[in-house]
Amino acid sequence: MEWDLSQPMTTWRTIVVSLEPFDTARQAVSSAGLETIVPPPVIVPPLTTGFHQVDISANIPEPGPGVLAVGVTLRAAPHPPSRPQAVTASTELSSRSGAAFVRLKLSPLEPLAYTCSTFIVTEDSRGIRQWDGLELARTEERLRLKPDDFPIRFVPIAVSPELLELATIRGRCEWLEANHSSASSAFVLDRDRPELAIAIPAAASNASFDFDVLSVEGDRSLHLGPFSAEPLLLGLHLFPEYGPQQISIELAEAASPSLVAIDLLPENREEMAEAVTVLALTRNQSKKSWSYLASSPFYPGFRYRKHAGADGSPEPWSEIQSPFERLVLDA
Repeated sequence: MEWDLSQPMTTWRTIVVSLEPFDTARQAVSSAGLETIVPPPVIVPPLTTGFHQVDISANIPEPGPGVLAVGVTLRAAPHPPSRPQAVTASTELSSRSGAAFVRLKLSPLEPLAYTCSTFIVTEDSRGIRQWDGLELARTEERLRLKPDDFPIRFVPIAVSPELLELATIRGRCEWLEANHSSASSAFVLDRDRPELAIAIPAAASNASFDFDVLSVEGDRSLHLGPFSAEPLLLGLHLFPEYGPQQISIELAEAASPSLVAIDLLPENREEMAEAVTVLALTRNQSKKSWSYLASSPFYPGFRYRKHAGADGSPEPWSEIQSPFERLVLDA
């Protein structure tokens, strides 16, 4: 290829331009002010349409069984002449978050003002009933409700993991209503639901809890209560059958042997040498005490038998004995 250098031709030429945009901006701001590069904000006033969304949140625990609905009703009184009719709107609160919202259509010329009242629908021994709270005057778009704003008192109950490993709890709450008639509600606490908030009418009196504690095997049961209807944690510490037990053992006055030796074994322990306690009583030491640990409230008792001699075989174990009664040996 040959080029005639005496003839012009189009080609590329590289030009390097050094720019410092931030330095230029700083110079412009320092000399003429920020408005030279940033336009001032334009604030557009809100357009009044009369539509208001009221966001509602309630600081209450998740309702337990027997509570069918929890909600709020908002009422805006008539505002003549622009709005001659009242406006009413209701909504149910989310059972988990306790939140909801309500939209009110008022006159564009009136400020937001309304009354709110809570309601709760329950089912108990008296059937299905609705309880209505007091009307409260409010003006805010974020409505915060406290437990005292509701016509029902929520009482939390929880069960410790250690007790749930051993048992299922069937509870009953009983109270007196304003007309002195009694009412009650039942509930169950287990591994799937270890805690509840029990609903009791705010005007109720003498409210109490009772519990039937059933072993997971289903063959034994214990009773707890009554307890005053206040926040409660159910645990092994509430059972006198659980934990250290001390038995008073003594020889009967008519007992003829001068020495009596017995084997003692807690109810829930297997017969092994390290689990059996040997206790000897004499005429001079006719009273002794024995302590052991009941690791389950469903098996708090103990067994005993006459201790076998060097050449004798042990006798059969006794029936299960109560840890709350003394043991008197006749022979």
